[in-house]
Amino acid sequence: MTRWLRQVAGLLVVLVALWGCTAGPTWPWAADTAIQPTATPTPTPTATPAPTATQPMDLRIWVAASLGPEARPDAWKVLTRARDEFALRHGLTVEVRVKPDHGAGGLVDALIWARAAAPAAAPDLILAPVEVLEDARVKAGLPGLPEPLHTTILTNDAGFAFARQAVLEHGQPFAYPVAAEAPVLAWPRPAEAELPTTWAQWAESPLPWTWAARDPWAWGAWALYTAADGQVGPTTQPQLLATDTLADMLEFLVQARWNGALRSDARLWHDMRALWSVHQHDDIGMIVWSSSVLAQPTDWTWAPLPGPDKPGPLLMRVYAWAVTTDDPARRQVALDWLQRVTAPGWNGPWARAAGLWPTSSAALRQGWEPAQASAWEPWLQAARPAPPWTARAAASQALRAAVLRVLAGTHTPLDAAYQAAVDLGAAEPRPTPTPAEP
Repeated sequence: MTRWLRQVAGLLVVLVALWGCTAGPTWPWAADTAIQPTATPTPTPTATPAPTATQPMDLRIWVAASLGPEARPDAWKVLTRARDEFALRHGLTVEVRVKPDHGAGGLVDALIWARAAAPAAAPDLILAPVEVLEDARVKAGLPGLPEPLHTTILTNDAGFAFARQAVLEHGQPFAYPVAAEAPVLAWPRPAEAELPTTWAQWAESPLPWTWAARDPWAWGAWALYTAADGQVGPTTQPQLLATDTLADMLEFLVQARWNGALRSDARLWHDMRALWSVHQHDDIGMIVWSSSVLAQPTDWTWAPLPGPDKPGPLLMRVYAWAVTTDDPARRQVALDWLQRVTAPGWNGPWARAAGLWPTSSAALRQGWEPAQASAWEPWLQAARPAPPWTARAAASQALRAAVLRVLAGTHTPLDAAYQAAVDLGAAEPRPTPTPAEP
């Protein structure tokens, strides 16, 4: 083989080797044989452990401004001491915030916003007037009251009936009542005129008296209507107010105004607390909150508002605790707190510091002297809760307008009562008389 041929043969061997490296072998069985992946053993299913409830590191409480430090400073001190003791005992932070009762930025609006936008800031408990909790239950959907407090409310014979009735919805409690107040007739103790017990005595009283007739919530008007044994109809029907009873109540106001017993400034006042603040040192009678006059028992006496023939029942504004969290661990801590602040030995002194009545006989005797407790208990046993929030929201403006019409002299009592029925949709407007044909 020549040198040239040997070089050509060598080059061919190199090219064949290179082609074999790039193309790979093409054995006849290569296409029919595949490498099977090693089978992974199927693990034996095991039960997933249930998550363990984690003990919360804080407790969030919201308090309505009507029970806050400005409105009830002495009771606030009692509450904050309980907060500090509870936090120390349970090793957590107890946050207490004050929210306005109503309006923009009020408690209900803040609760709805917190639940939607900042759940970590939402409260676990709320202390507020029942009407605020009723509004929150409708708009924000409060969870039910936890046991054993749920059963306690339904079976507690020592609790006053008005308190239990105030927190029941379809027979089930949505909050735990702890205190109450009512519009009462405050009478200066040194006055020569005796405290009246009937409308006839009140309309002819030589001691003038006044009240906040322009109150947007019509608390005084509702109390007068209740004293006349006025009933509130169901909100599913327009007949919320009894027209005859309302007309009788308005007739009494006209007689008192005509006799000079009812002062003309009654239709200028918007708020009972402001009325008390201005006139508490004057020699006049007033319809005010019981919490105002109870704070000065030596200077004033009081009684339920007179009715046609006798004093009527107290119309109670109830304050209560509601649980707002659904988390089981947080609800347990909330329950521990409620068991602390609803015990008679704590609830009675706190209610007294707030100028309020507790909602049970046991708490009343823990907070007040035996003689006072015994004197007040019959009134509290016979008291009524304020009408449900839905009824008052629907009827308060019509009731207030009827009162202002007769005090202004623009309507007779019968006409004002009839107009209230028209405003509530329970009567047809009277046709306007047309001139007679000549």
